[in-house]
Amino acid sequence: MVSILLERGFRAEQAAEVAVRTISAMFERVLHGFVKAKMNRLWRFLTWGVVFLAVAASAQEKPKKVENDLMYPLADTVKPYIDFDGAGFSMNGQRTFFSSGSIHYSRVPHELWADRLLRLKQASFAGVETYAFWNFHEMQENQFDFSGDKDFEKFLETAQQMGLYAMVRVGPYVCAEWDSGGYPVWLKFKPPFKVRGVNPGWLGWNDHWYEKILPMVAKHEIDHGGNVVLVQLENEHPLGWGVV
Repeated sequence: MVSILLERGFRAEQAAEVAVRTISAMFERVLHGFVKAKMNRLWRFLTWGVVFLAVAASAQEKPKKVENDLMYPLADTVKPYIDFDGAGFSMNGQRTFFSSGSIHYSRVPHELWADRLLRLKQASFAGVETYAFWNFHEMQENQFDFSGDKDFEKFLETAQQMGLYAMVRVGPYVCAEWDSGGYPVWLKFKPPFKVRGVNPGWLGWNDHWYEKILPMVAKHEIDHGGNVVLVQLENEHPLGWGVV
């Protein structure tokens, strides 16, 4: 390199200085690339090491018990028929993926219940979900109707014949784009009280509906030989979702 610079007119001192700078720059560039490559390999090694240790530690951890505070705990007498944990449901001693579809019996003529439930079963659903609308069964105070299209128990029996479990949502408020959310019209003409709250005026009417519908639901629960596996009280309550 020095001889080339001398041939191009550089003085000896200048040629030596340029050569030293050039060689130094080349050495620094090579050294930098070498160190960078080594550091990248070290970084990858450390990263994979941390990942491996994390996976190994998680594999050794015992699974944590899943607590669901939106569901009432099951009675011991019921657990042979239905139980649940962090992995899902067990029904009649068998692990079951409880997929359900909605069919509101109040919106389907009873002559078509079997057809619609069969379609649900053929679509590989495990169960059917339905509402029980208070104002559908008690249009006039103290005059309950559970016949024909309103034969709630017949709907559950038909679902069981199709091999379907059932989830029943009894309200009293259900929303569901249904008139007054399920409240009877005549309830509006009672002395004023705040619905969906803890006050005697409302709780009395809440129990009025529950005392009629819940014994019917209980007759069809899975531990009584029926197909009802879940019951929802209330729906979309402003104080929480689920049990309130």
